Amino acid sequence: MNLLLDMMEQVVSQINVYEMSCKREKKNKKHILGLKYLFYDFVKVTAALPSLLFIRPRRYYESKEAKNKIKGGAIVIANHVEFLDPVKMHCVLWYRRLYFLAVKDLFATGLKKWFFSGVLCLPVDKENFSMDTFNRVVDAAKEGHVVCIYPEGQINREENRVGGFKSGVILMALKSKVPVVPIYCPKSRGIFHMNYAVIGEPVDIGKICGEIPNMEAVEKASEYLRNKEKQLIQIYKDRRKINDD
Repeated sequence: MNLLLDMMEQVVSQINVYEMSCKREKKNKKHILGLKYLFYDFVKVTAALPSLLFIRPRRYYESKEAKNKIKGGAIVIANHVEFLDPVKMHCVLWYRRLYFLAVKDLFATGLKKWFFSGVLCLPVDKENFSMDTFNRVVDAAKEGHVVCIYPEGQINREENRVGGFKSGVILMALKSKVPVVPIYCPKSRGIFHMNYAVIGEPVDIGKICGEIPNMEAVEKASEYLRNKEKQLIQIYKDRRKINDD
């Protein structure tokens, strides 16, 4: 009972901090006026306790800079190893509203479209990526939101191997002029087991690609982010080894 009360107290504390972070967004009134985020905030707050019980995220950081909370618009990239990854990401970045790209099949019916749109999912056709999706991501990032993308494009069953990154993430970051924040989340070990996340430093894609980026520069930036994910994997392995010892 005491453990449950302690967990509830942590949830209330996190909700209070989350509400304070929302209040700081009042400088941009369109972020808080209207009912656009009512359903999302309701789901997020009511899911806080079960998420704390089952996800229990522990964060590692690439550096002191990586510990700073994400402010303003950003594109978060992460590896994709299981269906629960978006839920884990909400726990890791609990202080921000998160947009996610989701396969268009999830929007097949009116009810599904209402639900997934309500939790800030943006439909994407993996086989035929459209400019509509591209512009939605860019607009959300420009407006100061955080958009989470899994650049491997699908679930990678080999959690310690990073697949090829799609160049769309680079182009979105260049167009929106927001930083890219890499995060690595290893696969869950089961219910009630601690989950982990390694958060990297924000990456300025514009500095990598230069003022007039070409495809070679875009590929260079894509490879840079891919290598960054590999570094985060190594940080996780090193930290877990230290803790196990």
